[in-house]
Amino acid sequence: MIARVAFWKLKPGKYADFFREMSKSAAILQGHAGIKGIEMLHSVNETNLPISITYWDTLQDSDNSRNQPEFQAAIGKMKPILEGMPEIKIYDVDGLEIFLKKFK
Repeated sequence: MIARVAFWKLKPGKYADFFREMSKSAAILQGHAGIKGIEMLHSVNETNLPISITYWDTLQDSDNSRNQPEFQAAIGKMKPILEGMPEIKIYDVDGLEIFLKKFK
């Protein structure tokens, strides 16, 4: 499993708009092959710097999803509230549940 992590930078005062658009995007992603989950994080001190994490079976599943027209349209709707496109990083997910059991 992989995690696609997006580090966003929003224009000031646009977090509510961003959250609304990301909720719509999450609904689209739920129908894509290989999606395992979606998380949103935002800094309690800097709400203009949210992070989104999507979990996928494979990197190919993530790439296929990003190339879908409805995903591209959703990102296009967010451009007016963004300070540029997000920085994207891809991570392997290493069995967190096994790691946590060691600390019980």
